[in-house]
Amino acid sequence: MKCLIIIAFVALHAQVDAFFLNSRIINGRPARPGQFPYIISLRYNNSHVCGGSIISRNYILTAAHCLANQIDGNRFNIPPSPFSIRAGSIHLEEGGVVIPVAETIQHPEYSINSLDIGLVRLAQPLNFTEHINCINLAESDPPTNASIGVAGWGNTGNGQRRSEILQHITLSSLTTQECSRLYSNIHESSLCLLPDPVLLNGICHGDSGGPAVYNDQLVGVASYVMGGCGTAYPNVFVSVAHTMDWIRENSDLN
Repeated sequence: MKCLIIIAFVALHAQVDAFFLNSRIINGRPARPGQFPYIISLRYNNSHVCGGSIISRNYILTAAHCLANQIDGNRFNIPPSPFSIRAGSIHLEEGGVVIPVAETIQHPEYSINSLDIGLVRLAQPLNFTEHINCINLAESDPPTNASIGVAGWGNTGNGQRRSEILQHITLSSLTTQECSRLYSNIHESSLCLLPDPVLLNGICHGDSGGPAVYNDQLVGVASYVMGGCGTAYPNVFVSVAHTMDWIRENSDLN
């Protein structure tokens, strides 16, 4: 199945602050209605926790840490019943449609800095419109120094609230080898994106799980940031190409 597409997003979860630090879309621009029809707000008890991407009428791709609680270093899966998604709106708290979640799936090898990717199966299929649509998955990582679109509803600055209007930015891609020179614990499944050295833009609280997009294809899922939000350090995503087989095996893309 081919999808209509456009650009990308990101997110970060309060429960993992000890490792993931601060995170939000920093120095972003407001999105236009329908500009990112594949992005969703993942909600817990109707409160936004993460972003995500529509990959089919029934499945959302997000970060694994968005679907679990961390307590004293131990991870506990959360049952699907408290989760829902809002799709089809650039507004965080209004518009579009809200659909309950039927199942959450985390990558079996997920750890704090590797394979932080998960799937959400919806309780009912989405109806695609100009404001709600899926995005195609990339079969390979983007080239070095490519312009990657990222967006989300996360905090817009330190101590500031999450944005009511979807924000988007452009980051620059690094190879895993280049990223490893800056951060020795980079996993082979990671995709590193560099902020603009002047704007120091990037992701923050509420942006985890959101998409990174290149050439109208989903290349990454927001996972964590190095050195805190709004710094020159890389933002780390999970490579969609690296995890493609797992995504297909655990969704309806096959």
